[in-house]
Amino acid sequence: MPLLLKKIIEVEIRGCSIWCCTLICKHLLELYEKKGQDMRDRINAVLLDYYLWDYARDHREDMEDIPFHRVRCIYY
Repeated sequence: MPLLLKKIIEVEIRGCSIWCCTLICKHLLELYEKKGQDMRDRINAVLLDYYLWDYARDHREDMEDIPFHRVRCIYY
């Protein structure tokens, strides 16, 4: 695969992962709000993204067929 295409795919995967973390957090916070719990100080996209990054790193062999970005950042 050409290097430029690899970079484009990498950026696309990273962008999608940030967006997914945002959506997951939104839904989690809505679920907790329905239960009367305010979890905004415990659940956010950054923490979820770091959790998923660590999970993917620790389970690399189990996830070898799943595309995963190699870029870690703090810009959300």
